[in-house]
Amino acid sequence: MPRKSATSRSTTSRSSTSTSRSTASTSRSTASRSTASTSKSTASASRSAPTGKASNYAYGRAKETSVGKAVKAHVNGTSHSRSNGSRGPSDVTVFGKTKYDIQVKASRASTNGSNMCSSNDTAKIIAHSAKNGSTPLIANVKGSVMSVHYAKSGKKMI
Repeated sequence: MPRKSATSRSTTSRSSTSTSRSTASTSRSTASRSTASTSKSTASASRSAPTGKASNYAYGRAKETSVGKAVKAHVNGTSHSRSNGSRGPSDVTVFGKTKYDIQVKASRASTNGSNMCSSNDTAKIIAHSAKNGSTPLIANVKGSVMSVHYAKSGKKMI
């Protein structure tokens, strides 16, 4: 078999290197164009409907405040307060002639599942209210529809 000379080998490797460089630069420019269009659509989507834990927290917080205001108006209460971070069994407390502890379950109207309070959460709010001498309530909010029930009897309040 005849051997190739050194000059013919170097010419072959140079041409394949230049071809791979041009292919790489083409794929980089295509990728940068698609990334730019993706980031534009992502940015516009994030402004219209924020997602993630922070937005879910803000949504729940707003619904807890609206439930507190509605119950306060319904029972002619004097004030309402929201617990920090919704960590305890009671999310909202309404003060008036009677003190009400409220567990709020909120979900967006676009979700398919129900947002019913579990029996464990119900037992916790009842025990918490017994210690504090208050009336336990369960509030379910789905989108703009709100219902408030007494935790012990299940009777509808609002």
